[in-house]
Parts: sequence; C-alpha cells; structure tokens
Amino acid sequence: MDRLVKRMKLHRVTGTIVHHCALMIKYLEREGVKARIVKGWCVYGQEVCTHYWVKDERENVYDIGYELGCLYNSELMAYTPRLCEIEPVGLVFADANELALKLEHERQYDLFNEDRAAFWRESPADIRSFSV
Repeated sequence: MDRLVKRMKLHRVTGTIVHHCALMIKYLEREGVKARIVKGWCVYGQEVCTHYWVKDERENVYDIGYELGCLYNSELMAYTPRLCEIEPVGLVFADANELALKLEHERQYDLFNEDRAAFWRESPADIRSFSV
C-alpha cells in the first residue's frame, strides 16, 4: 500500500476517498486478492467522521485515505484513528456540516458496488488512467 500511496501523491491523483479505495481494490485484485470498500466511521479522540477503507478477504484493513492524508499533512500521524463499521454514539461528528460531500461519497460508493463500469466511466481522467 505504501508504494501505491506514494505514487498517487507523486502523480497528484485527484478524486475522492472512494476513488482512492477503488484504486486500492484494483491493485489488490491484480495481485489475486478479493477486497471490498467498507463504509463506516473513523474515530479519533472524541470526534468521529464518515470514512471509507478497504478490507480484503482475509480481513486485512487498508486505510488508504488515512495513509494518503498523512503524506499531505504530517500532523495526522499524531492521531491513532479507530475504524468502526457500527456508528458510534456520544461523540462529536466532525463532518456533520458536510452533507453534500457525504452524499457524493455515498453515491460513488453505491455506484462502485452496483456498476463498476459506470463508476470508472464517470471517474476523473487521472483516476481512470492511473496504472496500479
């Protein structure tokens, strides 16, 4: 994953966290490993936000969004995020005001799971052409 993330930064790959997870899946599938995008929450301290990551058939977790984020903002390395598939209660939702972005991520996530060809067709050109 480290190599993929560094190449993504080097080539200034655009897209969203769902696109980045899709590239990770593409990489894993090329290696013969089945994987899926997981929609859940990332908990850090007393805050939580909607998050997406990749989990393979052996239950290995690839949090490509966090890894890529750390390359762009080294302050993120100070956090120890915890990924949850069940919505946590009693915490502050840091992304509560980002409804449009959350809805777009949800749409992309659903499209990836329902029609991968359509997902790739509507992805930004640099995502479509990025070779894993």
